[in-house]
Amino acid sequence: MNKAKYIGLGLIGALIGNSVVFLFVSFFSDKYGTLADWMGGLGTIAAFLAVFWQVKKEADVQRAMDIENQRPHFAIHIVPDKELLKTGTVFIGCQSNIDALKDKLYGLKNAEDILDREFDLNDWEDIRSYYVIKNISKNNIYSITVNFMYLKNKSLKSEKVKYTGVKPYENIVILTDFYCEDTTTQFKEMVVKFTSSASEVGFLRYRPYQDNYFYIKSKNKSVSTVNEDKIILQNSKEYEELNFEMEDRKNIFSNYWRITRNYD
Repeated sequence: MNKAKYIGLGLIGALIGNSVVFLFVSFFSDKYGTLADWMGGLGTIAAFLAVFWQVKKEADVQRAMDIENQRPHFAIHIVPDKELLKTGTVFIGCQSNIDALKDKLYGLKNAEDILDREFDLNDWEDIRSYYVIKNISKNNIYSITVNFMYLKNKSLKSEKVKYTGVKPYENIVILTDFYCEDTTTQFKEMVVKFTSSASEVGFLRYRPYQDNYFYIKSKNKSVSTVNEDKIILQNSKEYEELNFEMEDRKNIFSNYWRITRNYD
């Protein structure tokens, strides 16, 4: 349907161009009609321009609807480690944290070996809880980058992880040096930068009992938000604050481990 619209726009543009040339030439000749004829010709051009604008507007609105419908939404939970072994779960963080969790969960170096092993999830000590981000939308997400901030002995710490190819309803476990049972640490906030399947870039800022979504303003003026979601400019202070060190690849961990079946 979009292809047909573009063809229509091309035909309209060609017709308008020819009309303008004809009227320009006719203006210097008496044999091409009266003032009324000229006014009628100008009216025709105005009508074509109105159609051109309307078709473009409809295309922008449709594109905006596609962008908005492909936006992800997240739910963030705190989950004990023995409850993390579910299908559709991905652990992301530095490799040492992933390996430590594998050793604890299975006592194995290779996660694939667990397929033929038995273990008791209830016979555990030293329970540790993690923050889990769940994609609660039916949309795929191209990528997410998470800036996890917390206080350690009153000193601000920041750990960043990245993952590409988030599936609908997938759980993302954030493996950092922070965990809830450590009395020397205190969670501050989490900023999730995401690129949707429609290539829209946005942020989720999560604080205890509060979450806000921000979307980068695009050239399409028809793109909008709902409720308390907000559109921001890429050169704004809000963007600089949310995007702080999100592009520093040297300090972003992208290691991951995906669970492909249940182990209840």
